[in-house]
Amino acid sequence: MKKAVFFDLDGTLTDSYPGIANSIRYALDYFGFGEVGDDKMRLMVGPSLRHSFSVICGMDEWKVPTAIAKYREYYNPIGKFENSVYPGIPEVLGALRAHGFATMVATSKPEPFAREIIEHFGLAPYFDLVGGALLDGGRDTKEAVIRHVMGACGLAAGQSPESGDTPAKPRRQDSGEIYNAGGGSVHAGNGAQGALQGPEPGGGSQSGPGQATCEDPVGEPAEIWMVGDRNYDILGAKACGIKSLGVLYGYGTREELEEAGADAIAKTVADVGRFFLG
Repeated sequence: MKKAVFFDLDGTLTDSYPGIANSIRYALDYFGFGEVGDDKMRLMVGPSLRHSFSVICGMDEWKVPTAIAKYREYYNPIGKFENSVYPGIPEVLGALRAHGFATMVATSKPEPFAREIIEHFGLAPYFDLVGGALLDGGRDTKEAVIRHVMGACGLAAGQSPESGDTPAKPRRQDSGEIYNAGGGSVHAGNGAQGALQGPEPGGGSQSGPGQATCEDPVGEPAEIWMVGDRNYDILGAKACGIKSLGVLYGYGTREELEEAGADAIAKTVADVGRFFLG
């Protein structure tokens, strides 16, 4: 069965907090909001801007479109580049590609911004498709984005041979290993040795990421995993019938990921590679 891995962007591939926080503060300052602390600000990295402003900030709905416009006024020229790739991400992506995995981006960030960031940081060759929200506010939930990416790449969720029908709730561990509720370590890979010694990037869509469809759609049932740092990633994956790997190096917490029902949790970027490749 073909294996495909969908990656969230913010807090999973890149540490985008500085640019997002500065953009949110810029928008809130326009309305005279008081200072927002880091704890609350980090809750706004992951969901859609509409959710962040209306639910987390408690902003009146009629103000939200203006807040989003002010956010982008800062983010588009400056904030999206106040950002950095997590160390080890290119090596993990290269290794996955070398071992036959299809890799895609599934982010709630507007798709044009996501593509620009992926290209800016040299990650485009590692992905078959970059999928995200629409600039007009459409497709702004993680479930909608995942379904978009699955459809664009001709992917249908298939049953993993290593798991049952019900996702297991991950067991709390502090060792850096990856565990499920069954009490032992679990991985989705094929036991490939030297997994992180991947080749130079390449093998992605020749027409560039973010097109309407993958250049080489899978067109068959696949074992699909969503990798992300927030509960939105986990809940979106469950709604689409695919599995999820939560990561702890981003902006969410272990408790958040466990409560959402992540199938497994990885502590570090290196653990993500070990999970899929053994």
